[in-house]
Amino acid sequence: MTTGSWLLLTGLFVTVLGCTASAQVRLGYGVFATGGGMMSNGTYAAAGTMGQSVIGRSVGSTFAASAGFWGDGGVVLDVEEPPAPEIPTAFELKQNYPNPFNPTTVVSYQVPVARNVRLSIYDLLGCEVALLVNEQKAPGSYTARFDASGLATGAYVYRMTAGDFVQTRRMMLVK
Repeated sequence: MTTGSWLLLTGLFVTVLGCTASAQVRLGYGVFATGGGMMSNGTYAAAGTMGQSVIGRSVGSTFAASAGFWGDGGVVLDVEEPPAPEIPTAFELKQNYPNPFNPTTVVSYQVPVARNVRLSIYDLLGCEVALLVNEQKAPGSYTARFDASGLATGAYVYRMTAGDFVQTRRMMLVK
């Protein structure tokens, strides 16, 4: 996890970035002019800055210094890390959406532990008409898009297999 340290100097705002991961965090500086807005790099966010806009900036390999005047109230700053994505607790194959569909739909599924996942589409005679997923998946939630442009109107079945887990659901193609 990357950490940020913030230091207020007379006429100088210094950001010292420490890193325990393989990459450093870079945050935009335009927010300083808003006197209290958010700035974010998509992973980390800084909130509650006070003072005038940044007039100049110097960047090194482990710091970024921005010159400007900052009010006597100091700098109110909070560095937030968004919550980690939730790991599913069980395998699950969800109902496709939309259903009925024409000609594309999305199938969502969850994998709680790393497994080889196979997601196939079958016609009502049991013939496999499409293979959407056939690979090792890490724990997480996934989606697969199914394009049935080349298939006839009718009911189809989709099945997810992951180790001992097997679940089947129905979908309806309406052209």
